[in-house]
Amino acid sequence: MQNILFFVFRVYGGGAERVVSNLSMAFSDRYNIKIAVYDNQEKTYPYNGELIRMKLPFSADPTRNAWWKR
Repeated sequence: MQNILFFVFRVYGGGAERVVSNLSMAFSDRYNIKIAVYDNQEKTYPYNGELIRMKLPFSADPTRNAWWKR
């Protein structure tokens, strides 16, 4: 089986996140699905595949991220 990796900020609360959720459910019977997210919230849209929570060196609140930390 081939792999598909989706990268989104989170798996809830937005249109792109809903699309990734729907695509993961539609493609899971033909592909290995992995979804990489930055946010650590437990509430999610339904999905199929493996959820990878990434820890990045800046805040989830964009107002607290200085340009030199990126």
